[in-house]
Amino acid sequence: MEERGLPVEREVHVHGVFNGVEIDGYIDLLAEGVPVKVKSGYKEHLGHRLQVMLYAVLVGSRTAYIVYPHRVVHVAVEEELLGVYVQRVLKVIGLEEPPPEPPAKRNSRGEKVKPCDSYEVRVLCAKYPSKFKTWDSFLAHIGELPRGEKCLKCPHLEYCRAFRARHGSPPCTSRQRLLEHA
Repeated sequence: MEERGLPVEREVHVHGVFNGVEIDGYIDLLAEGVPVKVKSGYKEHLGHRLQVMLYAVLVGSRTAYIVYPHRVVHVAVEEELLGVYVQRVLKVIGLEEPPPEPPAKRNSRGEKVKPCDSYEVRVLCAKYPSKFKTWDSFLAHIGELPRGEKCLKCPHLEYCRAFRARHGSPPCTSRQRLLEHA
């Protein structure tokens, strides 16, 4: 980028406030006021997008880029999405009970992998089991309901998101016949 005459700053410290939360971090590159985050991993994660969106907002940009080893991803700032996740983090920080482990996802080889398995604080987290049985019940507890307030009394709330991920629609709107839990 510098070879093409673009002004580039490296390891730029950013500090600011977003939705009442103080943010402090470093951007790998800032090219003409646009944040560029360099990642060594090959897989794109929502967390990467949210991080670079947050940095973009703090430097006054509406766009950012994430550079992976084999591709470059353009990220447009979605302040509404960013706000939802910042509020979720604040709710989690304010809880007396820890959240449950997030649901397992499949890796590039098709194996189910739990997100917490690769974190170094996993041993510490295991000492504080969650009172929440499922990720869905935890999200409902912090007020994130799939279809709003009507979900509060739904008998399927414990497994709603998992059902929707597998079948394409929440259990309350699905054409599939549901089995009641005993």
